[in-house]
Amino acid sequence: MKVLFIGLGSVGVRHAKIINQFYPEYQIYAFSKTRHNISFIKDLNNWNDVEQESPNLAFICNPTYLHINSAIQCAKMGMHLFIEKPICSSLDNLFELLNIIYKNNQTAYIAYPFRFHSGIEDKLSEILLFVHDHYSIFAKTNIEKWGKKSYSFDKKLGGGVLFELSHEIDIAEWIFGKILKITGTKERHYKYPIYSNAQLKVVHQSGIEGVLNLSLTKEFDYRSIQYNNMMYQYHANNQMYESQIKYFFENLNNPYLMNNIFDASELFYQIIKMENR
Repeated sequence: MKVLFIGLGSVGVRHAKIINQFYPEYQIYAFSKTRHNISFIKDLNNWNDVEQESPNLAFICNPTYLHINSAIQCAKMGMHLFIEKPICSSLDNLFELLNIIYKNNQTAYIAYPFRFHSGIEDKLSEILLFVHDHYSIFAKTNIEKWGKKSYSFDKKLGGGVLFELSHEIDIAEWIFGKILKITGTKERHYKYPIYSNAQLKVVHQSGIEGVLNLSLTKEFDYRSIQYNNMMYQYHANNQMYESQIKYFFENLNNPYLMNNIFDASELFYQIIKMENR
């Protein structure tokens, strides 16, 4: 199995190390501007090099605004796709990508690792038991840790609270079912040229309604689900990333795996609508 990484920042390196740990027989390549000293990754310099190696699948881990075009290049070469969240920062060329994947019966997964968080999975039965009509999700994350040159600070490159914290929107749909509508407000922080805060109201097909309070701050990271005077806090951990990678490889030949690009595109469309308001 040959695995290609498009982009090799912190997210890509994390995924590559997990693959090397659990699937050491796989060959890992990187087509990226990022320098590294990882011995098990072979660098490729251009698309001709990529075509010559003919990878089986690609991890799309470059800046958000490049996701779709990079995925199209890889899909045209017959690769299955693991696309970092969100799908992209606009709808441009999305339908071209969907058509290629559908025509070639390829697998394309959108990475939202909190679906694999063991703590959330353990709480699911309790949450579903007590949430009859409404819930709240709170999420703050420290944007300063990415540094001022990070694309997270640039709307054109895919930065902003709705993209960075789309994890929570995905969690809401995963737990409570299909989201029919997203409304709310966004605010800019004087320090950032992006929307850094959002207060969203989501309406689910089930009739349940949720309030999502999302914020990019310089404070500590904080995430919680609140319901019926109860609260569950959760944080990112290695387990959820490892479980996600294992799930992807176990379902590599299943175009209908959880959160495939066709299912994920419906929610992505609503996120884009909210972003453009």
